[in-house]
Amino acid sequence: MLERVGIGTEISKVSDESYFKDHIASGQYDLALYSWPTTAFPATDARPVYAKPVPAADGSLNIEQNYTRVGTDQVDQLFDQAVATLDEGESRSLIRKADSRIWAAAGSIPLYQRPQLMAARKNLVNTGAFGLGTPVFEDMGFLKKGMKPGGGPSGSAVSSPSGDR
Repeated sequence: MLERVGIGTEISKVSDESYFKDHIASGQYDLALYSWPTTAFPATDARPVYAKPVPAADGSLNIEQNYTRVGTDQVDQLFDQAVATLDEGESRSLIRKADSRIWAAAGSIPLYQRPQLMAARKNLVNTGAFGLGTPVFEDMGFLKKGMKPGGGPSGSAVSSPSGDR
């Protein structure tokens, strides 16, 4: 897929056991596929992934979890401010600013959509993993008794919790 947009690649297969230790953590790669799990706490959980690497006392580079080794003082300051504020709206605004600066630095480029796994009852319709789509909450609901998923025109197989649809 990268070739179609003019990016040549040469794939080097490595063992699962050495992938992170010998290649990702050590920085021995040009392009690598891996992702971090997301949490509800981006101000604290995402900071080590994007923090600017700093020299350690022994002369090595302390990268925390920033395997791309791309970071800026501005991103670090925005994360620090977001963690320090008690105002949730201000914290989110600061995280959005940090996110904008992270994209500008381009240390990490998503090459695929992260899979989403969702569990739902069989009688629920129009729910699940939406990916890049927007959920339409008014179309979600329970199947009418005796109906099967996909059995009828859009919306006809859905009943509201009160049963009046």
